[in-house]
Amino acid sequence: MTFRRLLRRMRGFTLIELLVVIAIIAILIGLLLPAVQKVREAAARTECSNKLKQMGLATHNFHDVYKQFPPLLGVGPAEPRPAAGQPNNPPWGNVHYFILPFMEQTDFYNSTYDPNVDGNNSSNGYRPWIGYWKAMKIYICPSDPSIPANGIGSNIVVAGWYDNPSLTSYSSNAQVFADTDSNGNITNWNGASRMPASIPDGTANTIMFAERYGKCGYFQANTGYGPGSGGSVWNWWGYDSSQPAFAIWSVGPGSLFQVQPNPYETACDVYRASSGHTAGMNVTMADASVRFLSSGVSSTTWWALCTPRAQDQPGSDW
Repeated sequence: MTFRRLLRRMRGFTLIELLVVIAIIAILIGLLLPAVQKVREAAARTECSNKLKQMGLATHNFHDVYKQFPPLLGVGPAEPRPAAGQPNNPPWGNVHYFILPFMEQTDFYNSTYDPNVDGNNSSNGYRPWIGYWKAMKIYICPSDPSIPANGIGSNIVVAGWYDNPSLTSYSSNAQVFADTDSNGNITNWNGASRMPASIPDGTANTIMFAERYGKCGYFQANTGYGPGSGGSVWNWWGYDSSQPAFAIWSVGPGSLFQVQPNPYETACDVYRASSGHTAGMNVTMADASVRFLSSGVSSTTWWALCTPRAQDQPGSDW
């Protein structure tokens, strides 16, 4: 066999053949990619759901010990009361902070105890601001695109100043953990809800926790602040939109949650719950079960699920 004949037998692909092969590969990748994305989203949704389940169980365990739920924001029932001569009430915290010992975070919670009176004239007690910059993975959903890998937000506004606090993808229902009037407006942040008396609408028909982007829109929905200045800080002790709660400043059917607000720096409503999942949002019910709430749910059903004492029931779309 001559060298020339050998070359003819070993010739490579023609340009047309090569293009056909590339096209086939591109089609296969195009078919495979959506499947991979669906698997990834399903895994993320499951992880988010499991964390919400843990929060629900932790809250019930808290109730078993103290015979009440933690306050939306206030002094927890386990806080030591001021000794004689101490100037002020004990320090305060929120739901996320107070359930830490029931989320396998007892060591961290204990590390925030301060026996000394601080510059704010507070008495001894557990202070969430000691762990203000502590990233807490148990409070981060992988489907939340707004939270960086380290869990720390940048240029989040809290109490009027820019800061870099630790964020959360989960929020507590103000209608459950605070005292409210018949319209859903808060009358006392330092609530002391009890089971079952405080939830006459039924624990299976009342949302306890929902998802909410860690970095979201504008602080206090005020465009005078920078885009992305709004946040949800898991251990925040202030009365503003950085508090990881929903159904608090925006009440009624108009508070219906958002699904994948984009871009989250401007389109996300800091006063509403928000989800990074497609087609809906995970929620923890007051019986500690977790449900996936469809984005097609009506605003009236949503509000019925938020209100534990309004003597209203969710519609047929629930």
